[in-house]
Amino acid sequence: MNNKQDKNEITNPNDMLKDLIGPAKKVKTEIQKDNQEYNKTQLDDLVKSVETYYNTPPHVAILGIFGTLQRGGTSRNKKSNVKLRISDITFESKIINSYITKANKNFTPRQFARYFADPIFELSKAHDIEGNCYVYIARNHPELLTDNPDEKYWCSDFQADNTNCPTNIKTALNMRYNAKFRGLANQGRNS
Repeated sequence: MNNKQDKNEITNPNDMLKDLIGPAKKVKTEIQKDNQEYNKTQLDDLVKSVETYYNTPPHVAILGIFGTLQRGGTSRNKKSNVKLRISDITFESKIINSYITKANKNFTPRQFARYFADPIFELSKAHDIEGNCYVYIARNHPELLTDNPDEKYWCSDFQADNTNCPTNIKTALNMRYNAKFRGLANQGRNS
């Protein structure tokens, strides 16, 4: 009788990979981060598209774009369609997001929002458009809010990695993210 175990009988992952792991550890790797940029022409094309679609001046178009993202328009949920009314015009995230990706196919709406995070904060503050996560944070993590009135404008899901976003807000945003997606993962396990 052969003492060697038949290859088809090996079920332990470590045993299955032992001949590959050692050499794989020695392979030189380089992880490249994709530093994508949105250029002025692409931004102008986006603003012009939104301006034309909504028949509004460019400064209202950019406010509609940024305000819609601020209120949660970066969501990948297909059923989500954030609507924001500005100057008698109802901007919709589904429309805005389609123009964002049309102007630069390498950018998702969330990447766009992260890229323009500081100007979105500034315009949102100027027009009192609180972030889509503010109510959640105020209800679930009030201890992370201070008396700073600007915090509600930082409370958008895309601000979590922004170096200019206050640390307490980044902590709250990350807690919300972890609770949201950990909960979904647990639901999948329990189903």
